[in-house]
Amino acid sequence: GVIILCVSLALSGVFSGSKNNSTGDASKTTDSGNTTADSGGADGDSSDTDKVTLDENNDSKYADEYLYSYNYDKTGVSLDKYFGTGHKKVEIPAVVDGLPVVSINEKCFEDNKEIESLVLPETLQVIHYRAFYGCENLKSMNIPASLTKILGWAFAHTGFVNVSFPETFMVLDYGMFYGCSSLETVTLSSAIDYLDENTFRGCDNLKKVVIPCATV
Repeated sequence: GVIILCVSLALSGVFSGSKNNSTGDASKTTDSGNTTADSGGADGDSSDTDKVTLDENNDSKYADEYLYSYNYDKTGVSLDKYFGTGHKKVEIPAVVDGLPVVSINEKCFEDNKEIESLVLPETLQVIHYRAFYGCENLKSMNIPASLTKILGWAFAHTGFVNVSFPETFMVLDYGMFYGCSSLETVTLSSAIDYLDENTFRGCDNLKKVVIPCATV
């Protein structure tokens, strides 16, 4: 069975593949990646998606932008599709073309079997439906305080063992961790106000869910 605890903790968000619970600075859980991703996606009119091509020999400041297609409006950049290959570590930049990266779009990294660790920027606000679905080797990722919404099936069938959310995170959507058979421990935010009944469906090895007590 799953043990549910209510404790007082100061948390930063971390998704980890380690058998030991991860706490502290999330940047310590992943190395800077060889690849970065640009994302954003706020409401409003957006430009047509700019298709970009992979250029491994480009060593400019914006080299990693050539690994993605993305769109943007005046509020931010939204990452549509990741084209990188051969990278186990991926770091998503905070700024692209002078605009903050605010979202990772639907199915952006879906079924990528190479990525093992991911670094998200402090500008990121939304991870969309099935963004990392089927990334079975993805085991390590920080969750920035800026991130307030992760949509359904975003991390289904990934390789995380331990997961903790920052205090700003409020919603666990439908099937977010569906079929994550390696997942053992989850630490939620004390601000959580919605936990879908299918969030952890198929997580056969889940042993503990920790809900920090709200502080006054």
